[in-house]
Amino acid sequence: MRLEPIFEHAPILAIAIPLLFAFILPGLALFTGRRSWGLLASLGMGISLLMSALTFWNVSLLPERIQLYKLGGWIPPVGIVLEVDRFNALVGVLVASSLLMLAIYSIGYTSRDYGVQYYYILLLLMGAGLMGCVYTGDLFNLFVFLEVATISSYGLIAFRKDNRISLEGSMKYLVMSSLGINVYLLACAFLYNTYGTLNMADLAAKIHGGMGAGSPLSGAIDIFGFPKDYSLSALAIISLAIWTFGIKGSIAPLHFPHIDAAQAAPASIGAMFSGILTAVSLYALMRFLLTLYGGAPMPTAALVGAFLHLMLLLGLVSMLVGAFMALVQTDLKRLLAFSTVANVGYVVFAIGLLAQERSWPLTGAGLLPIDAAVLHIINHTIVKALLFLCAGGIYFLTGSQSLDDLGGIGRINPSLAASLAVGGLAIAGVPGLNCFVSKWLLIAAALEKGNVAHYFGIVVVVISSAAMLAAYLRIIYAMFSGIPRKGLISESVPATLMAPILILTALTIILGVYPQAVLGYVRGASEAVASPAYWEYVWEAVRAR
Repeated sequence: MRLEPIFEHAPILAIAIPLLFAFILPGLALFTGRRSWGLLASLGMGISLLMSALTFWNVSLLPERIQLYKLGGWIPPVGIVLEVDRFNALVGVLVASSLLMLAIYSIGYTSRDYGVQYYYILLLLMGAGLMGCVYTGDLFNLFVFLEVATISSYGLIAFRKDNRISLEGSMKYLVMSSLGINVYLLACAFLYNTYGTLNMADLAAKIHGGMGAGSPLSGAIDIFGFPKDYSLSALAIISLAIWTFGIKGSIAPLHFPHIDAAQAAPASIGAMFSGILTAVSLYALMRFLLTLYGGAPMPTAALVGAFLHLMLLLGLVSMLVGAFMALVQTDLKRLLAFSTVANVGYVVFAIGLLAQERSWPLTGAGLLPIDAAVLHIINHTIVKALLFLCAGGIYFLTGSQSLDDLGGIGRINPSLAASLAVGGLAIAGVPGLNCFVSKWLLIAAALEKGNVAHYFGIVVVVISSAAMLAAYLRIIYAMFSGIPRKGLISESVPATLMAPILILTALTIILGVYPQAVLGYVRGASEAVASPAYWEYVWEAVRAR
């Protein structure tokens, strides 16, 4: 059997398969039961994961380490393209595997709900949208895929529509998220007006200029190879992009929609918001700031440097706001959502460490901040999914997500309580668990920069980690020392609910004890995001044609 066609089409299949299953499921729902719907959704996500793994493998084998997929054979910048390098190949596997965990978990978690077929349809649509966001090589199609994911999310937040909090959370998220999406569309309009293109490779070629007139793939450049008025437009474009991905990615002070949505949504969807959507938003932000604008010539470079300084500040604010707000919460999912804000702060702070970097493309120690950012995105996605799934397990047992009702969970279901404890200690940065490694890398990157502001950032990292440790120790103490509340709904959880939790717990420990398993891939992703190869490859491929 020839594998080349499968490798070639794997990126589009990773997006199309969940979409196809979302359309099949309504017809199937007329003749089958809820268990079949869950299995079908899991099968769709499983095939998507297989395709993303094949894409990752193929990219690692290609000499250029980049795969370009032209839909309909149309060449960029006219046609729609998927462009996968080592950065989004890695993020694609992370997103697809997390989506599979959520689909399997949902079989047991939604066993008491009605209207479950609609839940799975929306879950598959959101999965297709998120995979599309990761693989697309076009900023307008990033908007389209983001819309698909966002519109699905409104229904998923309000899935338990009998609960007033769910409807309220969905409405709040709809208003704020729509504002963010429309702002992104405005950024696309600015981009197209200035550069005459929305293809990322074409756009990056124009931003970096200096390659001579005619080198970019479309028009709108002057005789020196630069677009007109590009610096002024870059100010608006980057501002609007930070606003959009700040809302989606829970960067303080734009984190409020995420907090309410994560609290109101079912736990599996909370994991989607706090883990997967956050990872995709941070990926998109890094593409904007580092791949498209990183290493741009002056005066754009000065502007980008100012925005990276802003990221440094937003990172510090997010760490403190997220950690100390988590300390005072009484609702478990709200506490988890605030800890997401703090962890997003670590990633944003790492990106901000590149503010004074002048030697693009980055190599060696210069890549340390990106290593820390990429590794923390991976670790946080795993741990946050684990924590939300544990919160869902506790809700399955007690019918409550209040911290006051956690007492005695350790006696009722020790494995569930132990998994939540492992996740809590990991997110606080306890040695031996995965988030410790990425935080250590972040501190090493800040020390390597040797600036007073960066030293202050290290202090904030330590303080916020201590605050989160205190928040999670409160939970652990209640689970293992308290008395079980009366009127438990159940004394056990389904195997399909527990299996993803145990897998994520094992990953949290393995990546803490043996981080070398992923560090090589993380460095490959860092080299890709900070390299002009992403856009030079497309340009050369089209010119060769």
